[in-house]
Amino acid sequence: MEIPQNSLARSLPSQLFFLTGETPEAIVEQLEVLESFLEKSQEVSLCDLAYKLYLENSKKKQNPNNQTLAIVTESLEELKKKIKFAKDLLKQHPEVIPASHFVGGGDYKGIYFSSNPIPKPGKIAFIFSGQGSQRPNMLKDLTVLFPQMQESISRADLVLKNRFPKLLSEYIYLSSSSTPQEEQLNMEKLTQTNIAQPALGAVETGLLKIMKLFGVNPDMVAGHSLGEYVALYAGGVFEEEILYELLEYRGSTIINSSKGGDLGKMLAVGGNAKDIEGIIKEVDNVYIANLNSPTQTILSGNEEALDLASSKLEEKGFRSKKINVSCAFHSPYMAPARDLLFKKLSSLDFKTSLIPVYSNLTATQYPEDKKSILSILSNHLISPVNFTDEVENMFRDGAKIFIEIGPGNVLTNLIKQILDDKEYLAIPSNIKTVSDISQILNVLAQLMAEGFKVNISPIFEDRNFRVS
Repeated sequence: MEIPQNSLARSLPSQLFFLTGETPEAIVEQLEVLESFLEKSQEVSLCDLAYKLYLENSKKKQNPNNQTLAIVTESLEELKKKIKFAKDLLKQHPEVIPASHFVGGGDYKGIYFSSNPIPKPGKIAFIFSGQGSQRPNMLKDLTVLFPQMQESISRADLVLKNRFPKLLSEYIYLSSSSTPQEEQLNMEKLTQTNIAQPALGAVETGLLKIMKLFGVNPDMVAGHSLGEYVALYAGGVFEEEILYELLEYRGSTIINSSKGGDLGKMLAVGGNAKDIEGIIKEVDNVYIANLNSPTQTILSGNEEALDLASSKLEEKGFRSKKINVSCAFHSPYMAPARDLLFKKLSSLDFKTSLIPVYSNLTATQYPEDKKSILSILSNHLISPVNFTDEVENMFRDGAKIFIEIGPGNVLTNLIKQILDDKEYLAIPSNIKTVSDISQILNVLAQLMAEGFKVNISPIFEDRNFRVS
């Protein structure tokens, strides 16, 4: 068996392996066969072996009663270790494997199996990241590997080509010859709200397309702050070009409407909003902006007021940290921009959403009439983000798999704090410490282990494979 050099599989830094069977014992038998094969074979490549197992197990995966073990690995040596780890656990204690999935510690991260899959019909929710998640070179590996990401970045460049001194992509992706000083300057530019918002919109749209390429489609969507605009696009409310135009307009309007005044800052506090509100009620010009989770609340205000609030909170045992944003979002500081944004939004035609889209403002599904959508979207800028109730309502409405679409895993951690010991799975599509494509494969592996239909054929298809 051989995979041509130009295949996507050969470009990947890691590979996805999966085995299916009606019982853990049946999967163990396959692991033992695979283990024996690896002991005897000296020349097999990781991607050739992944393709071979893909062919052998794809038809068996169609049996709804089958269970799936999925492994993401970067080398044959690592695969051998993970096979032994998974085999021993499945042979000895398959009943103690956690209900959602297991991920081995240390060298064994990337092993997934579910002894008690998420109950069907468990719905998939996509949650789009908000401002503060951006970073230079975010998702760059996916831009190299997937035309879907390239398409989104290029389209954003085209829509906004006259809005910045250089292309939007040049703020996101640094030259390999960039100096530390140039990198720092670029990070400062990428933090500016008029650049950060369309930049995040573009990479999140690219990620959305990649997930759909592998057959992972959301049943419902939401976003945190600016991520709500991407969620509306994902729901079919407006087109991709409109998304980029709106995000840039939203950001530049916030900056320009301040007329040189203080745009404010934001402060993350470790605690729930009710406790924090009682402590800061006597501090002027500080507002609760985000009810992120039972253990995290975000404040907006001017720098002096936030410093005073931080001091009072520290005295009461609440830790706080300034956020890497350039404005006091979701507060009265945004009122001048809200009025201009309303006019812009009023000029657009909104389509009926194809799937439920949830609102930060109401924590419930968006209505279908344009007047209500306009009211929610414009007031979204000055009102608190009620992320806690929003996630709880999505769970109540059937969401059991929450996939964060965007750079980093901030929202994934918030979802875990919100849903706590409920039966669900929260997965980030990107983690800073894991290669971009490896984390995509980890998402697919976890979904497969939970019994969801995933199409990994794009890794291999149309490559003129020769199998022996």
